[in-house]
Amino acid sequence: MYAVNRLIGSLLCFLSLSCLFTLSASAKNQQLPVASAPIEVALEGLRDPAFLAIDADDILYLSEERTGRALQLFPDGRVLSLIEGLKKPEGLAIGDDGILYIAAKKLVGEKAKGLVLARDSDGHLSVVASGFKNSNGLAIDQQGNLYVSTKGLSAESDKDDHAGTIFRVDPHGRVSRVASGFKDLQGLVVDPKGNVLVAAERLQGEGEAHGSTVFQINPQDGQITSLVGPGFKDPHSLALDRLGALFVSAKQPGRHETVPEQGLLANRWSAPADAHRPCPGEHRVQRAGGRRPSQRHGSPGRWTEVCGRDTVGSRLESDQRRDY
Repeated sequence: MYAVNRLIGSLLCFLSLSCLFTLSASAKNQQLPVASAPIEVALEGLRDPAFLAIDADDILYLSEERTGRALQLFPDGRVLSLIEGLKKPEGLAIGDDGILYIAAKKLVGEKAKGLVLARDSDGHLSVVASGFKNSNGLAIDQQGNLYVSTKGLSAESDKDDHAGTIFRVDPHGRVSRVASGFKDLQGLVVDPKGNVLVAAERLQGEGEAHGSTVFQINPQDGQITSLVGPGFKDPHSLALDRLGALFVSAKQPGRHETVPEQGLLANRWSAPADAHRPCPGEHRVQRAGGRRPSQRHGSPGRWTEVCGRDTVGSRLESDQRRDY
C-alpha cells in the first residue's frame, strides 16, 4: 500500500503535468523533469482531471471535468465511478464521517446551479448549498465547516464578478462570507489550526505580481496574510499531508523569469505560518536530465525543484532528496 504523503505528491505531480505531456508531445528528445522524489503514474487516460482528495484508508477521490464524474481510486489500482452527471466538477473534500463533498456547476436533474454536493456511504447524493458563481476549490475543517472558493453568489450583482470570494458552509448548510477580493482564486486547504490556505494571483487593488501567491486567511476575522510567494505560475490545487507539508500543483515555481518552461512536479515546504519564506529566488535549481548549476538563476531549459524546510527547520535544496 502506498504511503499517503507519497500518493498525494505523485498525483499532484500527475495532475499538474497533464497539460505538459500534451504540449511536449511533439518536442524532440523529450525528457520528463527529474523529480525530487519517485514519481509514479497512478492513472492514465483521464480527461481534464481537476481536484483530488484522499481519505483515512488511502483511497483517492478525483474529479474529472470533461466527463462530469467523480472517481474513486483504490491502492490496488481499481477505479470506481462514484458520481456521474455533473457539469464541471471541481473541488473535493472528505469529512471525518467519510462523506464525500464535491463542488460542481450543475447536476443532471437538479435545477439549482453552483452546487456543493454531499455523497454518503450509501451513495445518496444531496445538495448542501447552491448559488455559487464558478465554485472551484473545496476544503473542510475539523468542525465540519466547508470552505469553497468562488467568484461570488449568483444572486449578487455582476460588478464584482471577477472578485474571488471564499464562503463557509456550516454543518447546518448556512453560508457566510469569509474573505473576498482575490484575483484568479484557485484551490484551498485548511491547516490543523483552522487557517484557510488559498492560491491566488493577487489581491484586487494590488499591483501586477510576478506569479501567484499562497495566502493564509484567519476564518474568524477574515485577516489575510501572504504565506509564500509571489512566484507560482498557474497554481491549481493545494494539499497538506499528515506531517504538515504543503503541496502545490503549479506549472512553475520561484521567480517567473528564471524558469522559462513548464517543469514543476510539486513544490513543498513546511506548513507553519511563521516559517521563513523558503521559495521564490532563494534556492538552487536542477535541470532535468542534466547537470546541476551552481548559480541561483539558471539558463533557459526545463527545470524542476523542491524547496522548503523540513519539520526541524533545515533548509531543503534541490539536490537534497528527502521524504517527510
